[in-house]
Amino acid sequence: MAFAVTPSPRTLRAELLRLCARIGYSPPVFL
Repeated sequence: MAFAVTPSPRTLRAELLRLCARIGYSPPVFL
């Protein structure tokens, strides 16, 4: 997953959570 431009923090966090959910890992709540 590469972004041409840096996505907004909200979008970035949403993508990160989706990726973590896909691999079956629940990240600690940050931010």
